[in-house]
Amino acid sequence: MTIPSIAITVFLIGVIIYDYRYYKRKDSNRESITKSQDEKSEDVRNTEKPKRYINLKSKAIIDMDQITYVSSDGPYIEIYQKDKEKPEVDRNTLKNVLEQLPSSQFVQIHRSYIINVSQVKSLYASKVILNDETELNVSRTYKPIVQSKLKISA
Repeated sequence: MTIPSIAITVFLIGVIIYDYRYYKRKDSNRESITKSQDEKSEDVRNTEKPKRYINLKSKAIIDMDQITYVSSDGPYIEIYQKDKEKPEVDRNTLKNVLEQLPSSQFVQIHRSYIINVSQVKSLYASKVILNDETELNVSRTYKPIVQSKLKISA
C-alpha cells in the first residue's frame, strides 16, 4: 500500500464514522423530541384532571371520594373510608392532610376532626352525624365555618 492509498482509506473511514455519528445523533434528537412531546401531552392531561388522591407518609394513596372523615390522635391520623371497616393510620398531622384536601369538599370541625361535606347526614348544635351514623363533635371555634360550608353544599 502506498501513502496515497492509506490516506484515502483513513479518509473513507473518517467519513463513515462521521456519517454514523451524525445519523445516530439525529435519531437520538428525534427520540428526545418525541419524549418531550409525550411529556408535554401528559402534563396537559394532568392539568386537566383535578387531583383526586392524597399521598400519605406511609406511602398509601387514598381516593378523596372514599374518605368520610379524618381523625387525629396525637402524632397519628386515622383516615376513615366508605368501603373499609378499619381506618388507614399514618404518622402525620391534621394540618398537612387538610392542605392536600380540597376546601370545597372537606372542612375541619374540631381540633381533631376533618369531615367530607358530602358525607354529612345532619348537623346539630354541637355535633355532626355522618351517613354511616358516626357522631362527631363540632367545636365552638369551627362551628360558624361548618354551618356556612354545609349551607353552601346543601
